[in-house]
Amino acid sequence: MSERPEIERAPVDPSWFIDAFGARYLDVYRARSSEQAVQEAAAVMRRWDLPSGSEVLDLCCGAGRHLEPLASYPIRVVGLDRSESLLGRARARFAGALPLIVQGDMRALPFERAFDGVAMFFTSFGYFFDDDENRTVLREIARVLRPGGRLMLDLMDKRSVVESLVAESARTESEHTIRERRWITADGRRVEKEIFVQKSGESPQRFAESVRLLESDEISSWLSEAGFGTIEFTGTIAGDEYRPGVGPRMVAWCRRSADA
Repeated sequence: MSERPEIERAPVDPSWFIDAFGARYLDVYRARSSEQAVQEAAAVMRRWDLPSGSEVLDLCCGAGRHLEPLASYPIRVVGLDRSESLLGRARARFAGALPLIVQGDMRALPFERAFDGVAMFFTSFGYFFDDDENRTVLREIARVLRPGGRLMLDLMDKRSVVESLVAESARTESEHTIRERRWITADGRRVEKEIFVQKSGESPQRFAESVRLLESDEISSWLSEAGFGTIEFTGTIAGDEYRPGVGPRMVAWCRRSADA
């Protein structure tokens, strides 16, 4: 049997996120279940303990996996994402009255000071190669939060990613074969991935991902500069202790300063 030919690794384009979040994205991340989203949404709502009628933004809501359970609480929930493809899936989740679902860019949020909480689930922060653009996202979140408003950022734990990175893997999801290659950039600041999705009888489709890796002190500095205080970290959204290098997640919880 001949060996599988090596696939040449192409550089990740800084605008990778424009094409990455279509229908193929849902095929790759099929294992992210609605049941998990229900538990994570419940954990956020317990921790925030917001009064009825509060307004919450699910930023980078994608196909609405967390938006749906959030909408079951006595709050006004809004979902925003860049991908119209994923937003179409989000709208299809709701048989009755839709929550407000908006197509937009997280660097220029189409809201004024409107929210009591903003949640960013599942590594939806750190997409931009220019760190000032990533910091702009935090400034925009602070701008649309009311004083004392909450923010939850679900990030990768940098040490765990670097120490346990799986360079290459392949699997089958339904009728799709998915091959993924992962690496840390030479400067150690980003984790990148090439993904090849091949449906039976068709040519493979390629897309890429690139996400900024952050230590807790660095993201704390960015959050403070953006106007956030009371910054705490947990190792899961459920609230497990954060221990760098032990678990895959670093979840930041903070509140917008009253005078920001």
